[in-house]
Amino acid sequence: MAHVRASTGTETSRVNCHPFRHGRWLFMHNGGIGGYAQVRRRLEGMIPDHVYQDRRGTTDSELFFYLLARHDLDNDPAAALEATVGEVTAVMSEAGIDEPFRMTTMLSNGTTGYALRHSTNPEPPSLYWQARRDHLIIVSEPLDDDASDWETVPPSHILITGGHGDTALRPFQPPIP
Repeated sequence: MAHVRASTGTETSRVNCHPFRHGRWLFMHNGGIGGYAQVRRRLEGMIPDHVYQDRRGTTDSELFFYLLARHDLDNDPAAALEATVGEVTAVMSEAGIDEPFRMTTMLSNGTTGYALRHSTNPEPPSLYWQARRDHLIIVSEPLDDDASDWETVPPSHILITGGHGDTALRPFQPPIP
């Protein structure tokens, strides 16, 4: 996994650079939690104690990653993503945030990957994938000029990849606050 850091309001520093790691999990995020400055403190208070001690940076991306530990991440990562997005959007709604929560993410345990494209408005960041002979590539933008070689992950969908080149694309359905 590789990620180029572009700040959406927090300091650009090594501790704020993706991928974030906890145990066997790696996580990257493109997008942003709308109104992050207004909801940051409340969301940080929701991070479980057993993972909070590992938080080093200040980004909404790292915060979201550690919030996944509130849900059964090891046994059902897709459901953990849905539940966490639902919690974050509920906190945003309670705070009266009108800005969208836009995200593409990649979560992997080294065997299975979960690539998500979602937004609370109709404009999620882009996410593409391409299966080649012996590998799968997932990117935010096509790597070449021939976009026809790339599949688009539709909005509010999650692409699940297995260790044997298996892929499944399914709707992403977080609870609506």
